[in-house]
Amino acid sequence: MFTAPRRLARPRRLTCVAVVAGLLLGAAPGAEARRRKPTPRPSAAEREQARVDALTTAVRRDLRARVALAFELLAKGSVQLPDAAGQPVSVSLVNPAPLRLPTDGPAKLSAWFARHGLRPRGPAATPGPASPPALRLGPSVGTDTPTQAWVRLLVWAQHALVDGAALGARSQPPAPHRRQTAAEREAVAADARRRTHRALTHVAQALARPEALDAVFAGWLNDLGVGRWPAYAALVRALATVRELAASPPAPLGPDFPVADKQAWRKPTLRRRWYRRVKATHVAALRVRLCAEGDCVAPPPVAAPGAKKLRRPVGLGVELRAALKRWQRRHGLKPHGLIDGATRDALDTPTRVRVQQIELALQRMRDTGLGSEDHFLVANVPAFEVSVWRAGQHVRTHRTQVGRGVKRVRRGWIAGNRTPLLSMRLRFLVLNPEWVVPTSIRREYRWKIRKDPEFLAKNGFEMRKAKGGGERMVMLSGEKNLLGRVKFLFPNPHLVYLHDTPSKRSFSLTRRTRSHGCVRVEHAEDLARYLLEQDGHRKFNTRRWAKLMDRSVNKWKPLRKHVGIHLTYWTADTTAAGAPRYFPDVYRFDPRDRARVEAVDRARLAGAVAGP
Repeated sequence: MFTAPRRLARPRRLTCVAVVAGLLLGAAPGAEARRRKPTPRPSAAEREQARVDALTTAVRRDLRARVALAFELLAKGSVQLPDAAGQPVSVSLVNPAPLRLPTDGPAKLSAWFARHGLRPRGPAATPGPASPPALRLGPSVGTDTPTQAWVRLLVWAQHALVDGAALGARSQPPAPHRRQTAAEREAVAADARRRTHRALTHVAQALARPEALDAVFAGWLNDLGVGRWPAYAALVRALATVRELAASPPAPLGPDFPVADKQAWRKPTLRRRWYRRVKATHVAALRVRLCAEGDCVAPPPVAAPGAKKLRRPVGLGVELRAALKRWQRRHGLKPHGLIDGATRDALDTPTRVRVQQIELALQRMRDTGLGSEDHFLVANVPAFEVSVWRAGQHVRTHRTQVGRGVKRVRRGWIAGNRTPLLSMRLRFLVLNPEWVVPTSIRREYRWKIRKDPEFLAKNGFEMRKAKGGGERMVMLSGEKNLLGRVKFLFPNPHLVYLHDTPSKRSFSLTRRTRSHGCVRVEHAEDLARYLLEQDGHRKFNTRRWAKLMDRSVNKWKPLRKHVGIHLTYWTADTTAAGAPRYFPDVYRFDPRDRARVEAVDRARLAGAVAGP
């Protein structure tokens, strides 16, 4: 009989023993409970809630530390704080004499911060009927001394102004394909130290000069940058106007107000027929609604006493249609002068929602820190436009196409290639650029290449060897290049940039979410000429610019003076005349950010009430 060698018999016996033991354990009572169950993957809502909880804990801990430092500053007259480089810096009171606190200080502080959209939320912060403008930070303030209550109020307000809810560009994490480097982590830590040092310095200024609060507040905003930016001040004024409108909202149009059919109003015959069937009461209601928001038209002629009422249908008229078009432009709608479904939804939106939009936009502006530079570009994603600012003045605006908010898959809709929010420096202009197709987009061309072997040659693609091995797909310069004639390059971890595009017709659309994440710019060559001339180059006439661009050769033009560029997300803005503008929430960020702001405000209240 054949017997296994000794060196194989022992492992075989051990294997049999392990199998038998596993069967016995599996058959034993309670074995299912002892088995290790896989941990379920948290949902998106649970991950967002965990992020909000962590942010709330950090804000509360940071606020208590600042209150303790403010008390130490008040008691000793000076404290030691690390600066941005980590070196200790002394912060001291300018006037160490006994403080004479103004009696109207809390009310003045509350009114000033309410104008800028900063209000504590929650039951402890709800003002009573007897004191509508004042902030109340809970019952513990009544047991404090006036100085302690004043310090708590100042630290809460300054913390809300400087740190915000991290809704700006600095809150964006690195791209998922790379980790944060040591230099980036050190930059984040230095920014946190800088903001802490600035917060205590501001509190020291307010404690030293409590009678000059207006000047102290202006200094706080100037340090953030938005105090020197006219767009921020215009939005603050618009917030006051919209709040007055929310206090006495206009009457709704009513459920019987006619809505033009999406297909019908495109045809002239049906469009005129729809106008003839509008009732006079509907025209009057629309006139009052537009006039309440500032898009007034001439009032209708007053009927003589005893005259018969006009019962036949009337038309909107040229003036009312022009006013409706202005209103539609301000609300990010197609200005066709008709009441379609989108216009009806915008008209039915409560004014309090518009107030929340403006407050959220102000918070995002403060978090981004715009206005501190002399020359910068702002690409607002929901507005589908990029604007150029120089010396506090608006220079020019270009329409844009941004990343898709959602995309369709087999299981439904998921988050698409959204344009990230960034604050970087524009360093290069690339003329006649080549396009290195990313791996994620290269997958979309696979079926086209399989279907047509000549697809690459027909569309200007070629395969090149990559440095690390393998091949990369490159689209050559030319008229077919999807980057157009100009690319605006600012190195960033998300690998996005501004560029021209051959698809010019898409700029006529109202909702321009068309790209894979980069920002397509209308009239990009005009923007490139402007940036080169501002950088010190001689002015380009038409012939000289055509000579520079005539050859399909890839040219890199480094800018001597780097220009700041900010990819932002504001669903509210102002026109040149100061009227508020509203844009659709294409990425659905507003509910999420509003929840984060409320969570942070509750954390500030808890930290301010609890004390050091």
